[in-house]
Amino acid sequence: MRQVKIDKYYKADFVCFNNQSNKLCVVEVDGQQHFNDQDQIDRDNLRMNQLASIGVPTIRFLNQYAKNNPMICVNLIKDLLK
Repeated sequence: MRQVKIDKYYKADFVCFNNQSNKLCVVEVDGQQHFNDQDQIDRDNLRMNQLASIGVPTIRFLNQYAKNNPMICVNLIKDLLK
């Protein structure tokens, strides 16, 4: 699913679910600011830690990387959901 509201302040880019393993994960595809701006990095890490604490991992890709390597991203997500 795309643009999934997680809480009042946060929408995940994608939430993926594997019916066979009953696992889910959040997938974020972000611009450069999510990797260069320390305040943004801290906010992202806080969200990731909150989700991880309830058993939901987050995988994060740089926008350009996801565009140039979609199958690598898909395979990494599949591995996470096994």
